[in-house]
Amino acid sequence: MTMHTGSTIRQIRLDKQLKANTVYDNLLSRSMYYKYEHGQVETNAASFLEILERLNVTLDEFQLMFNDQDHEREDYQSLVVRNNNAFISGDEATIQLVVKEANQHYLKTNNLKFKHLALLGAGLIKRLRRETNFEPESTEILNYLFKNENWMYYELTLFNNSFFMFDINVVDMLFKRVLQRMDFYKQLNTEHDEVTLMICNIVLKAIEDGAMNVANRFFVLLKHRKRNVTDMFSRSVLMFYEGIDQIFHGQRNQGIAQAERTINIFESLEMTNAATQHQAILQRVLAMTPS
Repeated sequence: MTMHTGSTIRQIRLDKQLKANTVYDNLLSRSMYYKYEHGQVETNAASFLEILERLNVTLDEFQLMFNDQDHEREDYQSLVVRNNNAFISGDEATIQLVVKEANQHYLKTNNLKFKHLALLGAGLIKRLRRETNFEPESTEILNYLFKNENWMYYELTLFNNSFFMFDINVVDMLFKRVLQRMDFYKQLNTEHDEVTLMICNIVLKAIEDGAMNVANRFFVLLKHRKRNVTDMFSRSVLMFYEGIDQIFHGQRNQGIAQAERTINIFESLEMTNAATQHQAILQRVLAMTPS
């Protein structure tokens, strides 16, 4: 069996409206079944067969569902990448195509992540057009986030990708959900430090909304997280925002130099999208601050 059997198991469990402890009791711990259902680890053959038994699903039935969901997962990731790249390049037409395809996938699969992606794409189009009214997209996503008390990794990334549509005070309030789950997120095996990147995005959102009191509180959070950030990309973004902090607190030249060093790092690593994004952020910040 290939990797990611857990995501198919999760979908079967949810479809059957079974609680996790019904399926995993005496087989997997809470932290382990989360990692299993989200494709971060696999379980052994004996446990896997016992899980199927508790779900009342045969191995042949599982194989059919697994193959279908594997294609679905690939389709979703492909749409996410196209959406992000199109926004960075200002390609509204491609985002419109992503929205259309995501809606079609949602109608076919009834999987909410496709609906959320379509809503996010519609919001990004409005952002490219410099519109400020993000209804109804923002309300639908907010309703989902408020309804879910214990955010998993999906809710964390959905919030991070969509809060440009929300009022900064709502963002500040919802971030408390992240703080409540901080110990849980530390256990996740993710490529980047998602919480640190989120805090950076909130700082920028607060600055653009003129809420410097909020921005300053999140600048402090970033300083506290510095010693715990290990992956190179997140550390580079953190260094960039240290420069932004300096610009806003009277050390303009030092801050610009720090931010530009980060951009140079991205360019040297051929991370063109990251370099372009952070160059645009720096220019926006400089336009908002006196020289």
